[in-house]
Amino acid sequence: MISRMSTSTTLDREAALTISREELAIRIVAASLLRGNFTLCSGRKSTFYLDKYLFSTDPAILARLGVIA
Repeated sequence: MISRMSTSTTLDREAALTISREELAIRIVAASLLRGNFTLCSGRKSTFYLDKYLFSTDPAILARLGVIA
């Protein structure tokens, strides 16, 4: 069974630009941290996986990352 953190990451663009780096990190984890049983490309096993594609489709997170970069 794979589970995803349930905290919503939806923000409007203006609010996204004002959140702190810590809040941004929390939102990235909430959007992309999966828990379950995974076999990594290396063949190693893991009970969690951070899927970057899940947060890279969230416009609010991307807007804030754009300000940092």
